[in-house]
Amino acid sequence: MVVRIDDYRHVGVAARVMLGIMTGNAFIDAKVEFRDLQSGKLYGERSYNTSSSAMQGVFAPVTPKQIYALADEALAEIKRR
Repeated sequence: MVVRIDDYRHVGVAARVMLGIMTGNAFIDAKVEFRDLQSGKLYGERSYNTSSSAMQGVFAPVTPKQIYALADEALAEIKRR
């Protein structure tokens, strides 16, 4: 996999807990390319977008949780193939 991050806004766990909705929304816009490791041949690509709403308060997903969710989705895509 080749992951290209087009845009993001980082919100950490500590900031979310201490400042709540004042931290704003965390988001990631990324494109993942699925390639053969030996030849580099492109098998496909997919865009992944995550976002949180500051209105969810301290329980809104922050950047680390969004990274794990994005990785889980991309790996699940590989397992389906």
